[in-house]
Amino acid sequence: MWCGVYDIQWSCCDLFLLAIHVHAIVRFKLNRCDATMIASRYALQSIVRHCRVTAAGNVRWLSQALVYSKFGAPEDVLEIQQMDVPSVGEGDVKMKVLASPVNPSDINVIQGLYPLSPRLPAVGGNEVVGMVTEVGSTVTSLKPGDHVIAGQPGLGTWRDTVVCQYDKLLAVPVELPVHLAATLMVNPATAYRMMSDFVQLGEGDTVIQNGANSGVGQAVIQLAAVRKINTINIIRNRSNVDQMKEYLISLGATEVITEEDNSKRDIKSLYQRYSPARLGLNTVGGDSATNVMRQLTPQAVLVTYGGMSRKPVMLPTVRVVMSTLVHFWLIGVSDIQRD
Repeated sequence: MWCGVYDIQWSCCDLFLLAIHVHAIVRFKLNRCDATMIASRYALQSIVRHCRVTAAGNVRWLSQALVYSKFGAPEDVLEIQQMDVPSVGEGDVKMKVLASPVNPSDINVIQGLYPLSPRLPAVGGNEVVGMVTEVGSTVTSLKPGDHVIAGQPGLGTWRDTVVCQYDKLLAVPVELPVHLAATLMVNPATAYRMMSDFVQLGEGDTVIQNGANSGVGQAVIQLAAVRKINTINIIRNRSNVDQMKEYLISLGATEVITEEDNSKRDIKSLYQRYSPARLGLNTVGGDSATNVMRQLTPQAVLVTYGGMSRKPVMLPTVRVVMSTLVHFWLIGVSDIQRD
């Protein structure tokens, strides 16, 4: 089919083409060659969208991307643009984007509120899973058909096609579901490092975290459950709070309570059912962080890895003196391991 020759992106138009191709075989009992001829006229639409012919007769391949030229609210500054797809250099890899998630940090970058700011104009997005379609002459670790994820931030992944150096990518099993592969690099890695780097945790230990329904929070719950570590998970109150509690319990959460519950005096009775917590994880800040700290042992570690409330972490002086307060930022500690 044309898609195999011209490396057409599987957009809605291409899926429509595939549906026509299959329908022609099944409905009219055509052979594959005839069905392809019937469907090929629709492929022209994809070719027109993804390439341009210059005055000199050269073909320029294009990629659709979400681009911003100034910082601000995403709904105000993001635009869909067509961008040239760079040629593949000897150490480069070209991949077709299969999925790219939206993280809170992606929004913060676009707003200009993140510690690292890209040069403008920039393409949004950091995490991605893609399929390799072409490799440079010196690339031996990857081949067309492989699935890869971003091993470093800043690729600008909200686009059809990405071309980058091979060492900015990590191979993942093709069998790994796309939605899991696309979200593998940031949240699970953050959860794993925070549970491993600061306190030696063992079976029966207890971890307290706010923002427990976040991507990191859900990863913490599952990693802790595997290691038989108790988790006391704090979430905001909401209309579907009971459903959220049931969902987190199904992931392996030991206890799920609301922010309001955690601010009450009698909540101590719940914490006393478990071993004293030596690790707290804070992604909210403000009063929520203070209330987490109150339930930790005096020599515990409170790890702050986010500030979704945009309020400062305020703690009693005795806690500041006796406890360990650290911050965690995955970008600041990540080293790509390729073994």
